[in-house]
Amino acid sequence: MLKKSLLSILYIFILSVTQLSAEIIDIDKAVLASKKSGKNPLVYLHKTGCPYCERLEEFTLDDDDVDQYIKDNFTFIIINVSHKEDIVIYDHEQTTAKAFAENIGYNFYPSVLFFSNSGELDHGSIGYIEEKDFLIILKYMKTGAFKTMSIDEYKKKIGFVEENNGEQIDKRQKL
Repeated sequence: MLKKSLLSILYIFILSVTQLSAEIIDIDKAVLASKKSGKNPLVYLHKTGCPYCERLEEFTLDDDDVDQYIKDNFTFIIINVSHKEDIVIYDHEQTTAKAFAENIGYNFYPSVLFFSNSGELDHGSIGYIEEKDFLIILKYMKTGAFKTMSIDEYKKKIGFVEENNGEQIDKRQKL
């Protein structure tokens, strides 16, 4: 009897510790808040041990201009799909972080997802993105240009890409 009681207490303790370490990531709440703040949710999906994720964090997300633009214009949500105990709430459903990524169709890492203030996924990018390119994507999404033109058209419009005899030239190559 004592052994059964001790096992029950141990089970409750382990369950409590596991629940305490779990993070609840509520995208639905961020969507609601975005209607007041004007800062739509920007979700960064990554995985522990992913070299491209580490590179995105070290070089792109740590860039001062990128960091400031995100803080000023988005609600930044970080989801590590390796954390099996984390719970993501999206579209009134609770799932694990990994199941969320799979359900939304972005189970490659790193992935960056832009949501509207109605909770719709407007745009997603997969893989490592350099600082200047990421800043352009952020502005492309924030300005709403994605609704009327492609990213290449946007780059051309802002003077980031120019045409030379019908061939697009990235202006960074000239630096």
